[in-house]
Amino acid sequence: MKHRVELIFFDLDGTLADTKANIVASVNYTLKTLGAPARPADEIVRYIGVGADHLIIKSLGEAHIHKFHEAEKIILKYTAEHISDNVRLFAHVKETLEYFTKKRKILLSNRQKHLCELLLKSLGIAHHFEEVIGGDDPACRKPSACPLNNMIKKHLKARDGSIIVGDMAVDIQAGKAAGILTCAVTYGGIGSIEEVIAAKPDYVIDDMLKLKDIIE
Repeated sequence: MKHRVELIFFDLDGTLADTKANIVASVNYTLKTLGAPARPADEIVRYIGVGADHLIIKSLGEAHIHKFHEAEKIILKYTAEHISDNVRLFAHVKETLEYFTKKRKILLSNRQKHLCELLLKSLGIAHHFEEVIGGDDPACRKPSACPLNNMIKKHLKARDGSIIVGDMAVDIQAGKAAGILTCAVTYGGIGSIEEVIAAKPDYVIDDMLKLKDIIE
């Protein structure tokens, strides 16, 4: 069954782009600079998705948590300077965005807004998005419905004309809380597939191009 959708919310990391290696490098550069031990890649990946503050706190650990503010400055600077290192778009992302050219699209991430904008520009897909909403405000980021509600109120008359597409449980939880359609992708490699499925998305796809089968 296809749905009439006017507004599509896309997550960034793990949904549009494979950024795992880039984030791991940024974290371990920061830890090394501060004299803290490096973390295994799979451990760092588990900390991605809730916000930069969570990523930094978990990566530093209790022994180095007092260096949080210094770490935040280092990782943000390093990430901005190396925004596209080892980053690639997932298969069929460009084709899907182009297919839905006439649909309104908003990028909704828990990354800082300026880093999202830099990354979208470097990947050549910034022009597809009407707005970019980052996770700069801890009180208004996924899994809260807050950012979705704000955008739906601004852009739509009825929330049943929107859908959120993401790879993590927080994406699905935010969508459910906002009362909109939800679609999980399984190829991202960041979010736990088990946790995403447990969040009960309306749709689950293994290829971005399959959105064509969902959205009218």
